[in-house]
Amino acid sequence: MPTTKYQTKSKASDLAPGVSARPIVLDGAEITPTGETLGYVQAFNSVHGMLPSNLLHDEYLVKTEKHKGLKGYYAAWALEVAVYPANGSKFKKRGDIVDSVTDNQGREWVFPRSSLPNDDRIYKPGIGLIVTPIAVTVNGDRVVIESAPQNVKILQNFMQENGWGRMDEETGVPVNLPYDDSNKRYFWRIRGQGVRPLARGVRSGGYRRGVSADDWLGDRLGVASSSQAQAGSTVIKATERILREVGSEGITDPRQRVRAEEIMQLRRQLWDEFARESGPSAGIITSYRLLRRANKLARKIDTE
Repeated sequence: MPTTKYQTKSKASDLAPGVSARPIVLDGAEITPTGETLGYVQAFNSVHGMLPSNLLHDEYLVKTEKHKGLKGYYAAWALEVAVYPANGSKFKKRGDIVDSVTDNQGREWVFPRSSLPNDDRIYKPGIGLIVTPIAVTVNGDRVVIESAPQNVKILQNFMQENGWGRMDEETGVPVNLPYDDSNKRYFWRIRGQGVRPLARGVRSGGYRRGVSADDWLGDRLGVASSSQAQAGSTVIKATERILREVGSEGITDPRQRVRAEEIMQLRRQLWDEFARESGPSAGIITSYRLLRRANKLARKIDTE
């Protein structure tokens, strides 16, 4: 694997009091096809949620000629899922968000209300959501896109029809705003309410600028993993391991309980940094300083 470059961005002012961190943004991410074509559920789980982000696909398809080195890979899945109300409608304030049609196996696709941010903008006209899933599960005849509020990007001026729009810089999804040759992208959607995984390179005409969020629930598309997601996942998994080993449950010493709870807070901040720095789809962003702090606290618990 080639050497990975890093950029640092200071966001200490956004963190909780007493915590200083410089999130590390991973550049030089790569798409590594697995050689398989699978449905989205199987694709997501086969690479442990490390599908390439829509922005990374855009880097390959539009901003560079890297796609030429991936013969036979496209059409392919992106990581994110577009969640949007029916054409010209608004999201309802009650119940889960359910796609208006079932897939070719008769399953409903569901985005749980518990994953929505507490933001009144969601219920206004012209809104859509771009979701970075944490898990994709099948519960009977329901496919559930599990996420967290900080992993949901609220898009205003969401496209109401198929057509050209201006690429949103954080997600790579076009919105209904004036565009030029440098930022135009084509968007496909259904007219009804959608809970639709994003796909790229899906039309036989070769729309490199096309972002599909329409009729791919039952299709088998190209699968790949992202080196950027793998790097971020390593840090997050290490933090989760610490939590399993020194979680506050069962700790009777007050000092140790405080430190274990602080580790849990650091984990939440780690996820917050991922959502804030990247938008929900620019790949995994991590803070190694937060991780080092969590490790230090864990060692203190082990030695006291």
